[in-house]
Formats: sequence, C-alpha cells, structure tokens
Amino acid sequence: MLFAMACVGLLALAKHLALEESREAAVNNTEDPSRGGRIALGFVSAAIGLVVIGTAVSAAIHATDPFTSERIIAVPAGLIFVLGGALVALPPGSRRWQSVLSALLVTCFAVTFDWVAFGPGERKFGGGISLGLHVGAGFPVGEFIGRAVFGVVAIVLDIFVIIVWISHCRRLLRPKTDSDT
Repeated sequence: MLFAMACVGLLALAKHLALEESREAAVNNTEDPSRGGRIALGFVSAAIGLVVIGTAVSAAIHATDPFTSERIIAVPAGLIFVLGGALVALPPGSRRWQSVLSALLVTCFAVTFDWVAFGPGERKFGGGISLGLHVGAGFPVGEFIGRAVFGVVAIVLDIFVIIVWISHCRRLLRPKTDSDT
C-alpha cells in the first residue's frame, strides 16, 4: 500500500518537476545532458514490462484455459513497467504524451489492485516487519484482511484514476498551445 501511494505521489511530483524543467529549458534554450541516460533507463524498464507481458501471453497460449484472470492480470502489471519506461524516456516538454501515459499508468496500477482485492480466486497474503539486515518478524495475514487492505488502496486508486482521466480529457478539449507539444 505504501509503495502504491508513493508511486502516485512520485508520479505527481515527476510531472511537476518535468514541467518546471521544460520551462527552464525553454528559457535557457539548452539541451538536457541526462537525456541519453533517461532513454536507456526507459528502454530497460519497457523491456522488463514486455518480458512480463510476453511471458503471460505465452503461458496463456499454451494453457488449456487461456483467459483466466491469473494469466491476464500480468498484462496490466507489465504495462506498468512499459508505460513507466516510456514516461522516463520522454523529453520534458511532451506534456500531452506525459498526460496520456500518466493516466494509463495509474489506470494499470488501479486495475492490478482491483484484481487483487476483488478478483476471483483465492489469495494468500503475508506480512512482516523488517528492522534491518536479517532482523525482522513475519506473520500470516488472512485473506479477508489482505483483500480489505488492497481494497482500500484499490478504491483510492480508482477515485484517483477517475480524477486523472477527467483532468486529461479537459486538457484535450482546450485549445492547443506551443507548450503542449
């Protein structure tokens, strides 16, 4: 849950910083020296996502019942890496693409959490507290508690997805400016 909330917060922060960076670059008319590293990181992340998606599709093709939710859920989970990689690789001034990819990324997070919380089938959850190197305590968590925790996060993400898509649609409907490339 903390990672999901951190991802949502970091995504918003990244959008804000990218906007500030693009404004600064436009004022200074300079090239971004870290562009090559961002592109490489984006490709690595996208490749990881494509491997996850490819593995899921291959397993679905060779299964007797290919369209079970356990096989299909790997597609939006893999798309999280693909879309995240694309976002990292985009140039800072690509606001419309960043908006679309951000909305799709948050949607994939929400779909994944929705499936864990509300999807069919049995779920096994575990919990633990880590206090450092090899020191910690693990404890079993029942299916009801696990689904409830994921359900709360899923509902929050679903609300966030609705807000993001409404915001995105509003931006698409307004007239295009030079900074929206």
